[in-house]
Amino acid sequence: MNVKTIIVPNKLNIVAGLGVLLLLMLGVIGGVIFGAPDRASAASPTIYLSPSTKSVEKGNSFSVAVRFNPSGIPVNTVAFTANFDSSKLTLTSKSLSGGAMTTSMVNSSTSSSVSFEGARLGGQITSDSLIETLTFKAVGGSGSTAISFSDARANRADNNAELIVSRGSGTISFTTPPISHPNVTSPVTTTPSKSTSTKSSNDTKTAVSSDAPKLTSTSVNVQFTIAKITANSDVPTTAYILFGTAAPTQKTAVSALAKNHSIAIPAKWLQAGTTYNYIVVFTNSKGQVTKSKQMSMTTKGIPIRIQVLDKAGHPLRYTSVTIHSTPQTTKTDANGYANFEVDYGEHVLEYKDGGKTYNHQLVVANNVKTSDGVQRAALQEFSVVFPVTHGNSYLTYILIAAGVLVLLAVGYIVLRLSRPSPVYSAVEGSWGSEHPPVDMVSEQMNSRGYTNNVGTQRTEEFVSNPRADNPTDTQPLQAETYREDK
Repeated sequence: MNVKTIIVPNKLNIVAGLGVLLLLMLGVIGGVIFGAPDRASAASPTIYLSPSTKSVEKGNSFSVAVRFNPSGIPVNTVAFTANFDSSKLTLTSKSLSGGAMTTSMVNSSTSSSVSFEGARLGGQITSDSLIETLTFKAVGGSGSTAISFSDARANRADNNAELIVSRGSGTISFTTPPISHPNVTSPVTTTPSKSTSTKSSNDTKTAVSSDAPKLTSTSVNVQFTIAKITANSDVPTTAYILFGTAAPTQKTAVSALAKNHSIAIPAKWLQAGTTYNYIVVFTNSKGQVTKSKQMSMTTKGIPIRIQVLDKAGHPLRYTSVTIHSTPQTTKTDANGYANFEVDYGEHVLEYKDGGKTYNHQLVVANNVKTSDGVQRAALQEFSVVFPVTHGNSYLTYILIAAGVLVLLAVGYIVLRLSRPSPVYSAVEGSWGSEHPPVDMVSEQMNSRGYTNNVGTQRTEEFVSNPRADNPTDTQPLQAETYREDK
């Protein structure tokens, strides 16, 4: 006797199984959304230029700060290579003054690059810090040029592991300088003697003396509100500086007669983070005057760091913001931080989104401290909230995707429950298209002499009924076993 076992699935078990699967799927999605570390906390360190944009006239000098933001990771060594177009910019000086590095292993330059590698001995960098100040002279006359990093590296202070460092860049735009006049020397006027000249006593002859003093070199050391200009001439002269934020009209004290001059501009006349134009004026012992061409210098700005947030408190990542009054534009990092160097006082942070402009006022304190002629200013931090909702959009996308998956899972369950379940017909020997109700199956099995086996199996052995399609066939039907999964 052959025995066949037919499994009749229970719909309740199908629902339970799919429900468990759905819960597992939702658990995984929830783990991704709420268990994954926040992007800001996993942000990599960043090296960047401050300011990131600047406008200069051809022939003028300007400074940019190379700054490093460790994003909360303790760091003790930083290295970078900055590149620039030598046909438009000339590197004139590098300075580690006021920076976080206590020593440098590499600090070299070529006509188109600067390479630096330094360490903070006996300490570590944990917040946004100045690494080096680079001073350039603009030799290009139009358009713009970039200062970019081709390499940037840092090492953790706790285990010396090398970190991946994000790299910013800077854009220098060239403006048209005003029409300038040649260097002027005071004319020497000679009047012929009355006894030897037949010309009127009012006649004069003007000549430029070859003995007029010449400027041989200049350099400038600029801090927050202190500047010292070194100017050298070919002959002994007195000297002073004319300076101003526009036309150089403010005058310093006059130095004594010498070839080498070091002229200080007092702090009371300078502001942090401000560009000044200046001219060196020489006078020799004969009273002949020489003026240098107009040059420029920029005082160091007080470092500030602003975290830019949306109205839900999420950081606005990699978005452009501008600070006024002297406009500086930069992009926020992965934490939503923007870094600037500015003068103390009131400033406005500007953010544009969707055709709208949002402004937020900041007040920067005057925290410049002077000790032994060296000025320092600690980093000031701010938090600004703008009424927008773009700061955490990636989470919105994940939630939408999760909702779609849930809808697909529910649709799958409904589809499975609405499909007919095939069953085997013991009489016809084929699969039917509809599963009979459990009660009906049980009643029919009992009425036909089925006996209960162990558990939920019911068995009947047909020994005499012939097959419906073959009345002459006296072989017993195969015994069938039905099992209901519960």
